[in-house]
Amino acid sequence: MAIDLAFETRERKVLAAVADGIVAAAAGRALRVAVACSPAHLTFAGQLTRALHARGRACNCITPMPDGSPPDRPATGSDPVDPAVAMIVSSPVPTGGEVYRVSVCLVDECPQNPPSGDPAAGDGGRSGPAAEVVVDYGDPTGPVLRRFTTDEGLVADRTADENRTAGT
Repeated sequence: MAIDLAFETRERKVLAAVADGIVAAAAGRALRVAVACSPAHLTFAGQLTRALHARGRACNCITPMPDGSPPDRPATGSDPVDPAVAMIVSSPVPTGGEVYRVSVCLVDECPQNPPSGDPAAGDGGRSGPAAEVVVDYGDPTGPVLRRFTTDEGLVADRTADENRTAGT
């Protein structure tokens, strides 16, 4: 029970840091957030949507189909678990308005080379202001914000050793 509470507390701190960073970086712009994760972590997208609402950013969360398989590709028992992509979108963009794109990747271990750009569009589809976030769910003490970058520069970049010594 204490481990579950510690995990949940850590998850909430990471979620708050991600939401605060997104709101600050996207001030005055429409918002598009792509959350790439395993189906087991899709609830993060809903929690992030609620956190953005609490910070004054009205938005909706669009998640994949419940069975996790796209309608044009039947699921088979031998397929590895594909990552799911949930989209969080704010109100429509006025003509000529700028859209701030955020790519959030939830991993079960710290990646050597974190993905960049919008997971739904690929690196070539990215234009305009954007941010990249990597959250590691593989740490035994709970989720860790591994990387948070914006076009303006690096906001956070943590390794497992830094997190253990910092106690976060």
